[in-house]
Amino acid sequence: MGAFGEDIARYRAKGYHGKELWLEPAVWAIACYRLANWLEVVETDGAGALAAEGGVHTRRTSGARW
Repeated sequence: MGAFGEDIARYRAKGYHGKELWLEPAVWAIACYRLANWLEVVETDGAGALAAEGGVHTRRTSGARW
């Protein structure tokens, strides 16, 4: 997840470090966004391989519209 590393580097450049960095709500929002995007890309590229193995299920495997 190189993009998340770049996001964290931007916050470190702004002066956030250690506990202050990880308690910042925006960092958690970015982490959730990056993880959700990564899961969707993996599921899409893997043609549902994760769902077929009984693993992670994303929005697309259920057919529901969120």
